[in-house]
Amino acid sequence: MVECYRTHRPGIVLHPDAEAALSRWGGCVPLGLISDGPEAVQRRKVEALGLATRIEHIILTDQWGPAFWKPHPRAFGIMQERLGCAGLACVYIGDNPGKDFLAPRRLGWQTVQVCRSGGLYGQVQAPEGGEPACRVSSLDELELSFA
Repeated sequence: MVECYRTHRPGIVLHPDAEAALSRWGGCVPLGLISDGPEAVQRRKVEALGLATRIEHIILTDQWGPAFWKPHPRAFGIMQERLGCAGLACVYIGDNPGKDFLAPRRLGWQTVQVCRSGGLYGQVQAPEGGEPACRVSSLDELELSFA
């Protein structure tokens, strides 16, 4: 069953607010994606969602092994270099407070947790220093300025 899960082509779609956000932000600023999990599984998700044509910089942390999954800072440092920005010029949006925000907060990034109704991480606590700067229930709530 594990092999079946890891090799199937997922039938998934973006949440409507994520689709709208990519359309809204694409072309205005360089976009990046940092994703954990077995690399083959994550790559199939990226393909199924058509993200490679919409997001300029995609880092699948499993390429270096599970020790480099979030909250390890390696992918965030590389993303800063690829995006050509640092600190408050970077915004990280995630959903899992247990691992998503620690590294970007240490780098001085802005951090936003998406707390969807019925989401998987509603009861997960952030480690000390890893709390998101703000929380939203939908990406439609975010108004990012691109000055």
